Amino acid sequence: MAGIFQLIETKNDQGPSGKSMSLGIQVRVGDHTSVLPVTAECRSVGALTKEVKALQEELEAALEKGTALFTGKSSGAGMEISEDMAPEQVWSILSAIAGEEAFAESFNSLPEEQRRVVAEYILTSCNIFAGKAAVFSARYDSDTALLG
Repeated sequence: MAGIFQLIETKNDQGPSGKSMSLGIQVRVGDHTSVLPVTAECRSVGALTKEVKALQEELEAALEKGTALFTGKSSGAGMEISEDMAPEQVWSILSAIAGEEAFAESFNSLPEEQRRVVAEYILTSCNIFAGKAAVFSARYDSDTALLG
């Protein structure tokens, strides 16, 4: 991948160097290319370092999430779901996840076969009129085995 990040230098009257810098990302739309800032304006090497480290942390978090999605693993309540877990174990982890969207995202990131087995367990063994099971039964699409 070609370098997409560029330093954006700005002159200012504050600070000993008389300049500020921010990190930008090069964006091309049609025939037009622009560099858009992705960090705050920094007046020192320390400030720029802090901004770059924050970006690195965000990129690492995105990589972890992408890796989990590619490998069919999801984490909920601090536990990792593996493909060899019983549906009861998977449901125990999923039902502890706070927030409907995080819950749905975690379920949808499972492999399809595992989603179907877990769905069958939930729909036949759990009270689908209360709690997370109610959310699950309202959002589950049996054709795609996904939560909408």
